[in-house]
Amino acid sequence: MFRFLRFIHSGFGALTLWVIFVVFTATALPLVSNYTEERIGVAEAPDLVYIQDYDRLYELAEAYGEDGRSVYITMRWTFDIVWPLVYGLTLYATIAWLTPNGRWKHLVWIPVAAVLFDYVENTFATILMAIHPRESMAAFVGLFLGTFLKWTTLGLSFVVALVLLILRIVRGKPLKEIN
Repeated sequence: MFRFLRFIHSGFGALTLWVIFVVFTATALPLVSNYTEERIGVAEAPDLVYIQDYDRLYELAEAYGEDGRSVYITMRWTFDIVWPLVYGLTLYATIAWLTPNGRWKHLVWIPVAAVLFDYVENTFATILMAIHPRESMAAFVGLFLGTFLKWTTLGLSFVVALVLLILRIVRGKPLKEIN
């Protein structure tokens, strides 16, 4: 375990995870997207929007149909368990490598939060799809917050990683050495 942590905190570890991220994004994401659209019959998904709309969410659940909702739930607990780990580890490793110690090292928790919010989103999306046609304001609020916070922390993770990389390139040294 410690060997793995040392690896992902290194520049080589971050680069390796970026290669995995790019390959996964270029291959698995389109395959899963096509499969899901083919099986469900609708390209739109609740987890791809930044701000959820209550009425649109239930229209979407209805449009999926019973089989489509079942496929959607299955995808949340198969593919969407792996995908957050891919982007989360990549961003974690990048930020960890760029902030080895000091006051900035806590920035690594931003992508971890994004992954956790993605799982919160998956949980509430599953509940909403599973109980359809019944509606639940509590489950909607959970989905709304999970989705909103996932996209916010994920976007922030990319911004932090990019800013840290620019600082490292401009100053030529890790952030721990920058006063």
